[in-house]
Amino acid sequence: MKLGLRQPWMGAFFAVIIAVTYGLVFNSVQSNSIVDATSTSFGAQGEAGREMMAIVIGIGLALLVGVIILGGVHRISMLSSIIVPVMAVLYLILGIIVVFMNLDAVPHMFEFIVFNAFGLRPVMGAGVGLIIMTGIQRGLFSNEAGMGSVPNAAATSSVSHPVKQGLVQSLGVYFDTMVVCTITAFIVLLSNPEYGTAAGASLTQTALSDQLGQWAVHFLTIAIFLFAFSSILGNYYYGETNIQFLTDRRWVLSVYRAIVLIAVFVGAVLALPVVWEAANLFMTIMALTNLVAVILLGRKAVWLLRDYLRQRRENREPVFSREQLDDQRGIEAWDGADEVTRPEFWDEQAQTKQQNR
Repeated sequence: MKLGLRQPWMGAFFAVIIAVTYGLVFNSVQSNSIVDATSTSFGAQGEAGREMMAIVIGIGLALLVGVIILGGVHRISMLSSIIVPVMAVLYLILGIIVVFMNLDAVPHMFEFIVFNAFGLRPVMGAGVGLIIMTGIQRGLFSNEAGMGSVPNAAATSSVSHPVKQGLVQSLGVYFDTMVVCTITAFIVLLSNPEYGTAAGASLTQTALSDQLGQWAVHFLTIAIFLFAFSSILGNYYYGETNIQFLTDRRWVLSVYRAIVLIAVFVGAVLALPVVWEAANLFMTIMALTNLVAVILLGRKAVWLLRDYLRQRRENREPVFSREQLDDQRGIEAWDGADEVTRPEFWDEQAQTKQQNR
């Protein structure tokens, strides 16, 4: 936005929105999910018991996050990069087991989904609009497509052509929503849990325990903790990098860190609907702002995709240089400084492979 559109004010505004949305609002959602899952796992008794557990967990999370962001974030991130994928695969396996345990109910489940999405009763009751709106909200939270946040992480990669990283990010959208969220829906719909008494993470826990036993509740608690806690660290990273984009004053970053820790604690003790309403509001602001930039920069993206596909058709390793563009204003990278963006690097790689054969 600052360089490509030459609109510094827009870049600054978006950086503020990301810092607030991820560092504060989304971290509140994640800490709330941890409390929700833990309360179900340990059977918090009554409203008072849940509130006390929320306070204890909130303080513990805030302290742990504080220790990590002040010193050990890289070590924890390396550990999370190993543990979280393993837990994700195990969760998918459990979901597939649930599906196979209820194969006779699968046709009815799909019928239920289609009827409640497109049936006469939902249409007459404005149900379709509500389903679409809820789907967009949860889909945004799941994979962040269109919000403009993931480029903060994608831009740290080192690839020969920007379209390569764009395709990787597209794969993330597919896996997060089409695979993980669909498995979750299957688990819930095939288990028929108590919809009136369970919401959020506890809904999935109730459904999974109904199929596989009480141990599945504790497994899911551990998985949710790892997913949510690693997300808290990632969300903080997004916020920190955008604060540094706005200013290099150390005291501003210190204040931001303190506010993030407060948000982690507050999110743990707030009611679930309040947390989600805040998330929905800020996701909307982010998406609307980002989509304006996407539309204005879309022609360059299409040109890059065509360039990538052309090189693939020529059986070449796609490589991009900003010198390929007539207008190079606003492009600070892709100047050949990174060796993977040089054609000769890939020529050497091809020669090495050929010799090894």
